[in-house]
Amino acid sequence: MKRIFTLLLIAAATTSQAQKSSDELVKHLTFQNLKNEVKADFGSADNPIQSGAFQNIADRGAMQLQMRKLTNSYRWPDGSALDFSKRGSKQGKTGVVDVYTLSKPGSTDTIRLHVDPYHTSESYYVPKGLVALNAPILEKEISPMVKIAEELYVAPDASALNESSGQLLSAINKQFGTALFIDTAVVAPIVKDKEADKPFGGYLIRSYLFSKFLAMAKNIKNPTAYATKKMKENFNRYIVLHPEVKIGNLKESLK
Repeated sequence: MKRIFTLLLIAAATTSQAQKSSDELVKHLTFQNLKNEVKADFGSADNPIQSGAFQNIADRGAMQLQMRKLTNSYRWPDGSALDFSKRGSKQGKTGVVDVYTLSKPGSTDTIRLHVDPYHTSESYYVPKGLVALNAPILEKEISPMVKIAEELYVAPDASALNESSGQLLSAINKQFGTALFIDTAVVAPIVKDKEADKPFGGYLIRSYLFSKFLAMAKNIKNPTAYATKKMKENFNRYIVLHPEVKIGNLKESLK
């Protein structure tokens, strides 16, 4: 529980609202200026994908974000995800490049992607044999996450469903990271309140995160307002079910 609470606090960051949530989720996962255009040599030894993951190895957050964009920008034509576990390296024109051997599930098809982690590009294209991630593909992929979020939403006491909550948090963090679904200004009173029980604070932040994820996944208008409302509702529900909890100043902060 303490580890999850810490993870959520570190991830706190303000995010902008999207007119169409599914497009915003795709945008978050893919390279900036990714063009839905196949280039036969893109990802080759002569024209590697410039992921920029190691531009500043001291910035772990930026590294994770760029690696997430690399692994999520593309899919096989049938929509299945790419497996980046087979990695080698070689000397390229501008330095060492990573070489990933991608095997298509259920077939013998393979693609070798050359990736330059030390540079970035103004534009990104689609390597031959792959497709760019789009909203329909993503919606299918995240449907299990949406289902868990909906189950937590209707549960009489979602705070007791630690296994489901942990599964959802892990899945969201793996694919998206959590910063997209946390707004500093909203959760700051919870983070700063030293009198409230930490597990209770962690539950409220997870409630906000899951609600905002659900709003963006289902294209609900104004995800931040939606998540704030749900978090306040869960606060009021929790203190009725658990009257022994120490709430500090949260009742005033979340009124």
